[in-house]
Amino acid sequence: MESNPFDPPGSSGRPPAGGGGEVSIAVAIDEAMAALKNNWLMWILLFIAGQAIVSVSVLLCVVPVFFVAPMIAWGQYRYVAESLDGEASVDVFFSGFNDPMKALGRVWTLFLLYFAVALPGLIVGGVGTALTDSTGQEAFVIVGQLMYGAYMLALYLLILIKFLPMFWLVFGEEMPVMEALRESWRVSRGMFLPGIAAFALTIAAATIGLILCFVGVIPATLFSWALYMSLGRQAVRLAEGRPIVPV
Repeated sequence: MESNPFDPPGSSGRPPAGGGGEVSIAVAIDEAMAALKNNWLMWILLFIAGQAIVSVSVLLCVVPVFFVAPMIAWGQYRYVAESLDGEASVDVFFSGFNDPMKALGRVWTLFLLYFAVALPGLIVGGVGTALTDSTGQEAFVIVGQLMYGAYMLALYLLILIKFLPMFWLVFGEEMPVMEALRESWRVSRGMFLPGIAAFALTIAAATIGLILCFVGVIPATLFSWALYMSLGRQAVRLAEGRPIVPV
């Protein structure tokens, strides 16, 4: 995205946040269901192909997986972003291999950011497991996992909801991660209740997917990712004063 030379330092060049309307979970559900309807079969095939490529890279040598997995992840999220507007392109799924530096840089940056904020919870859970191993008391691991779950839930409700638009900005608009981080915080007005609803729907979709065994989990992944992508796109469009549904 080109920036305006007359924008103040640190500005993204976008209009001020605060357009009319609200982020709608109903619209997000409709878009996620349409994405699933139009792409479910190809998504299953491509998802399995992507996992096979990653698995082969692990068998060949551990090191390549650190390069191959992010490129596959980049393509998966780009595919989901494109699926919001109809049938996504197979080429998009493998787009990480066309621009590996962009894919590696942005996926690894996102992973490291998430790991940094999740680290306190991981430490608490790890301490509980270590205490169980050393004392034989199962209560420690249970308490540790409960504290980890409580931490991650609080993290999502208090902080991560403000950054839900970042996934659309990074994968839908291909914005650099740190710029998307700032922009997501700016445009995320009204994301709290839709974010909670999306979280509940994601758990429900994952549960149904597990009941339907392995094949059911893959379409549930497409639905869940598309749901968050739609919420993010809506927030960005509202901040720009545009309708939440592209016309």
